[in-house]
Amino acid sequence: MSFRSLTYLLLLPLLLFCQNTLAQGQNNFWYFGDQFGLDFNSNPPTLLYDGQLQSEENAAAVSTLDGELLFYTNGEQLWNRNHLPMQNGQGLSGHFSAQAGIAIVPFVDNPDRFYLFTASAIEQDPEQELRFSVVDMDLDGGLGAVAPGLKNILLDSGGFQETVYAVHSNCDTTWVLGVLQGSPDRLYAYLIDEDGLHDPVQSELGHRYFLYAESGADLIVLADFSEFGLYTFDPESGEIDFLYSLPVAAPFNPVRAHLSPDRSKLYVVEGTPATTYTLYQYDLAAGGQPEVLQSKTELATFPVIPRDVQLAPNGKIYLAPQYIPPGDYLSIIHQPDLPGLACDFEKEAILFDGPFPSYGCFPNPVVYPNSAPPLEMRDTFLCQGDSLWLSATDRYDSYLWSDGSTDSLLLVTAPGTYWVRVSYGSCVR
Repeated sequence: MSFRSLTYLLLLPLLLFCQNTLAQGQNNFWYFGDQFGLDFNSNPPTLLYDGQLQSEENAAAVSTLDGELLFYTNGEQLWNRNHLPMQNGQGLSGHFSAQAGIAIVPFVDNPDRFYLFTASAIEQDPEQELRFSVVDMDLDGGLGAVAPGLKNILLDSGGFQETVYAVHSNCDTTWVLGVLQGSPDRLYAYLIDEDGLHDPVQSELGHRYFLYAESGADLIVLADFSEFGLYTFDPESGEIDFLYSLPVAAPFNPVRAHLSPDRSKLYVVEGTPATTYTLYQYDLAAGGQPEVLQSKTELATFPVIPRDVQLAPNGKIYLAPQYIPPGDYLSIIHQPDLPGLACDFEKEAILFDGPFPSYGCFPNPVVYPNSAPPLEMRDTFLCQGDSLWLSATDRYDSYLWSDGSTDSLLLVTAPGTYWVRVSYGSCVR
C-alpha cells in the first residue's frame, strides 16, 4: 500500500545587521588620486592608470555585484564605465578635498538607480552642506546619467562635516551617517528604505571628527585632538551610545580608522606634523577599556601621514600615504584579523610608477540594501520508498539545511519537515 506524507521546507526569516560582504563585487574597482586605480577582480589586484579622476581626498566608485565598473566620482563630477564624463554629471556639490565626502547607496526597489550623497569642504563652502543627486543607469543608453531635476538636492547645512558613510541596518534598509558640528556636535542618521529618504535621527556626540563606520559593525569611531571615541550604533533606531574613549599620548591629527573583517581589531593612526605618524592595532576582544588600551601594539611608523585606511574586497586593509616623497606606495595589512605583529603589515606593498600625486584617500565603500532573491518552495508529497531532491536553486552564496548539509540540493528519502537557510551577499533567508 502506498504511504503518503507531507514533506515541506520551512523558511527561517532572519533580521540581520547586514555587512558589506567581500563576496560581492560592488567595490571591486577603486579609482583615486591622480588617475590611479586598483582592480580587485584579480588577485593580486591589477594596478590601473586609465582613470580620469583627479582628487586629493575624495573619491567613490561603484560596480555591479559581478564586479563590472559602472561609474566613479570625486564629488565634483562623474565618469561612466568608459571613463567619459557622465551625462549631467558635472557641477556636483561635493569637493575633491572633502575627505570621504561621498556616499553611494542603490535604491531599495531599483538597483539601477543610486543616491549620490556629497558633502562640501569648508574651503569650498562656508555653509558646509550635505546634498544628494540621483544617478539613473537606464539613461544615456545604459551608461547612466544624473536624473533631470534630481541634482544637488539640499539635505542639511550650517556646519555639516565633510565625512559621510553609508551602513546597512538590515537587508532592505540603509543609514547614511554624518556629523553636524555645533554646540553640541550631533550625528545625523538618514534612513533609506522602500519609501525613500527619511528625516535624520539625531544623537549628541562628545567627539566631532568622523573616522569610521561600516556595515556589519555596530561600532563607529570618532575623534578629537586627544583621543578616539568609540560609540555603538543601533541599526534599528539610528541612535548611538558612547562606549569608551582611547586616549593618546600627545595631540594628534585625526586620521581614518578601521576595523578588521571579523570586527575584533581596531587599526588607527596617531601622530602630528612635528612627529612621525604611527599605525597601531587595538584588540577590541581583550575586554573592557583598560584591557583594550593594554593591547595597543605598534605596527609601523611613517614620515608622512597615512591619509586613508580601508578594507578591500580581498579582505586586506590598505593604507595610502600623503603625497610627499617617497609617498609612491601603498601599504597592506595582509591578515588584519590576527593579533599584534601576526597581522602581517607590509609597508611598501604596491609601488606606483612615479610619485603618488594625491593625499591618497581611497573610495568610500558602496553598500547594497537589496534583498536576496526570493526563495520559492512549496509543500511536496512523497510516497513511501521514493526519494526526492529538494533544490534551493544555485542563486545563493551559501546554504544550510536542517540536517547540517551545505549543498544547494538535499536528497530526501523519508517524510518529514525540512528547512533551508540561504545567504546571498549580506542577506540571509
